Formats: sequence, C-alpha cells, structure tokens
Amino acid sequence: MRAIVKRTCFTSRLADAKLPPHVLDLGVRRTGAGRVRQPPPGAGLSVEPAPVASPTVDAAWLARRASSRVRSLFDPSNRALFVELVRTCFKITDHNSIGGALWSLLAPFAMLTALYLVFRERFGEELQAYPLYLLLGIAFVTFFSITTRQLIAILFVNRALMLNTTVPRETVILSQVAFHGYKLAVELVLCALLAVHFGTFSWASMVGVLPLLAAFFALVTGVGMLGAVVHSFARDIEHIWTLVAHLLMFVTPVFYGLESLSAPARFVIYWLNPLTPFLVALRGLFIGPPAHPAVYLHAMAIGFGVLLAGYAAFLAAEGAALERT
Repeated sequence: MRAIVKRTCFTSRLADAKLPPHVLDLGVRRTGAGRVRQPPPGAGLSVEPAPVASPTVDAAWLARRASSRVRSLFDPSNRALFVELVRTCFKITDHNSIGGALWSLLAPFAMLTALYLVFRERFGEELQAYPLYLLLGIAFVTFFSITTRQLIAILFVNRALMLNTTVPRETVILSQVAFHGYKLAVELVLCALLAVHFGTFSWASMVGVLPLLAAFFALVTGVGMLGAVVHSFARDIEHIWTLVAHLLMFVTPVFYGLESLSAPARFVIYWLNPLTPFLVALRGLFIGPPAHPAVYLHAMAIGFGVLLAGYAAFLAAEGAALERT
C-alpha cells in the first residue's frame, strides 16, 4: 500500500511539473488526464545515419578510377590470378573430352570447307588465295561472336565471385578474352602457314598484325563490357546479340569481296560494320596488296574508341549492374 501511494504521489508531481524541452523531444507527452505517457524503449534515441553522398560520375572521376584499376592489374598477385583463371577455363572446356582443344578448331575448318565448295566458282576466281581469304574471315567473325556472347553474361555468371571476393572484375573479363584469344592465335598461325603455301607471307607484314590484333581485342572487350552492363538491366540483349552473331557471317565480307557489291551496299558494309576495316587491313597483310593506311587508322580508332566507351560505362554502372543481376 505504501509503495502504491508513493508511486501515485510521484506521478502526480511529474504531471504538475513543467517538463523540460529535451524530455519532450524524447517523446514524453502529457495526456489529458494529467498522466505522462512514456515513449517505447529506444524511441527518440535512435540517431539517423547521415546519408553517404555517392561520388559524382564525371570524366575526372572515371579517369582516376580507371587509372587505379588498371595499375592494380599489373600486380604480381593479380597476374598469377589471371593465369589461374585462364587455366581454369581450359580445364572446364576440356573436361571429359578426348579431342580437347581440337574440337574448337574443327568448327572453323568445317565452315571453311562448306563455304569453299559453295562459293569457289562464284568468288574464288576473282579473290586471290581464296581458302586463306575465307579462313581469315571465319576466324575473326567467330572469335568476335563467341567472345562477346560470353562477356555479355559474365556479370550474371560470376556474380558471387565479383561480390564476395576481392578478385578484380577486369581480371575475370580479360581471362575470358585471353582464353578465346588463344584459339584465334592458333588459327592465325594456320593462316600464316597457308600464306607461305600461296607465296604471300612476309615477316614485315606480320609485324603490322600485332597492333591490329591489339585493337581488335580492345574492340571485343569494349563491346563485351557494354553488353554486360546492358544485360544486367535487360536480359533481352542476350537473344538480340545471338541473332546479330548469326547475321555477322553474311553482313561481313567473309566469303565475298567488297568490290562485288554495289556502291550503297559497300558503304553500309564498310562504315556500319566495325569488323570490316579489320578484315580489309588483315587480308592486306596476309594476302596483299596492302590496304590504304587510312584503313588501319580506321580500325585502330574503332577498337580503342569502343574500349574506352565500354570501360567508362562499366566503371560508372558496375555496382548497380551487379545489384540488378
């Protein structure tokens, strides 16, 4: 009874007292009956964290971020990781396979045989070293189609690896390019042997192949990065790109020459298809005569320009893209 009286007296005194502002701010309020309603535990005491301002995505920010990320690619630990990822790609591809890497070379030569038998009489007479002409086109278009299709889905396939580890995302992307680039290199060696057979091989020309290949790898990587970002927000890009990959064999001068086309068709095939300048320049080095220097500059500008645009888009949207994947 005494405790009840004390509690009542204390409540009535608290009701008659003027509450200081800081108590009112904590959620204590007078009620009409002269009672005081206590706030629930923790009410008014939680402090809202200040919102973290996202960095402004501008050219300077992209340049700093790209410079830092590119420098990290040359760390010894990252180089070892890159080699291990490429080795893993080979192990996965050749797992439980008797033929191994030979199967990846069978498809281009099967395509070469089919196209040669079908178009030999139509285009083989006017195009020098027609089997070599065909193999160069098939190798480049096949590499572009397969590698870009792999890169488009790379964020989706490797989401757990990229989110839960410190593996540089560029390393994962470049390992796929290197894996397929190894097959392209083998096919180009076979093209060089064919050039020796047809008498068009030149060591000086082979030196010019290296910067052209670097620009072509840049083109493939840039297109793959752009496609990977778009694929995270719209999966339809995968189906669209599969259709585009099938059409590339026909809208690229693989089995025909640009001279056999009308002027409007030649303009569209050369200026709207980024693969055409690479093929024209490459065939000039392997078969001859050498293409105009403007063709080489055009191919270089396309390759490195697409890489810069693709990498900038990737850096700006990679976080949101991985969350949406």
